[in-house]
Amino acid sequence: MRIFTATRFHDSTKRGMIRPFLVEGEDSSTGEKMTLVVKSCAGYEDQGEAKHMHIEAYCLLMAKRLGIDAAEPVAVDLPDGFEYGALDFRDHLGTDYHDLILRSIGRNFATIHLGADWKPWAAGNRPKKITQESINSAYAFDGIVQNDDRSTENPNLLWKGERLALLDFDRAWCLDDFPDEIRPWRVALQRLNLRQSCLAGYLKPVRSGGVLGARLNESLNDSDLEAISLECIDEVEAAFPGSNLDFQKIQPYVTKLAGEPDDFFQYLTQLVFP
Repeated sequence: MRIFTATRFHDSTKRGMIRPFLVEGEDSSTGEKMTLVVKSCAGYEDQGEAKHMHIEAYCLLMAKRLGIDAAEPVAVDLPDGFEYGALDFRDHLGTDYHDLILRSIGRNFATIHLGADWKPWAAGNRPKKITQESINSAYAFDGIVQNDDRSTENPNLLWKGERLALLDFDRAWCLDDFPDEIRPWRVALQRLNLRQSCLAGYLKPVRSGGVLGARLNESLNDSDLEAISLECIDEVEAAFPGSNLDFQKIQPYVTKLAGEPDDFFQYLTQLVFP
C-alpha cells in the first residue's frame, strides 16, 4: 500500500456513515500528488468499528488482485495542525470536520479518488453498458468476503462506461469464521443477506453447468488465493502496524476456500437459482 501525507483539506463528501472527506495528498515515496478520500480513525471509532479500516483495506486489495475494479486503498498521515484547514467545516452537514480531523491526527485509511467521471450506481437503474459478468463477479466477491452491505439505499458502487468499481467494505467479514466447518463458506452464504443486495435484482440464470461469477471463479482457480491473501495482509500490516488482530480468523477461512473455490461458486449459484 502506498503511504501519503495530507497537504490540504479539500471538502467533505456528500454521504457516508464514517463521514469521509477529501484531501490533497503527496506520495511519501514518489512525491506524486493525488486527491484522496479519507475515512478517518475518529470516523470509524465513532461508529464503534475502528478495526474495520484494516478489513476494508484488505478487501480492496484482494478485489484488485483478483481482477475486479475497486478503489485503490492507501494510508495517509494527517500532520499536526491539519485540522485548521477545516475551520470552515465546523458545522457542515451535521459534522464538525475540524474536530473529526483533530481526533485523527496520524495514520488513517484512504482511497485514491477515482474522479468525477465515475458515477454512483443509482437505485433501480442499472447502467446499460455494465456487463453481466461484472455484476455477477461483484456479487460473488461480496459473498467471498462476507459483505452484505450493498443495499439498494446504499449501493457503494461507481461505474464508468462498461466498468463497475466496488467501494466500502467496512462491514465485510461480518460473520464468524466457523472453524469447525469443512466448507465454512456454505454456512456464511446461508447467513448472509445477499438477497437484499442492490445487485441481486440484476442477476440472470447461467447456462446449464455454469456458475454465477464464472470469470471470478476462473481467476481464483488460476491464482494462489492463500498466497494472495497473505500478501494483502502483509501490505495492510506494513501500512497499519498492529492490525494483525483482524486477520487471525480470516486467513484460515481463506485457506480453506483456496482449496475448493469451485464449491463456493457452485453453492452460491444453487442458492441464487435453486
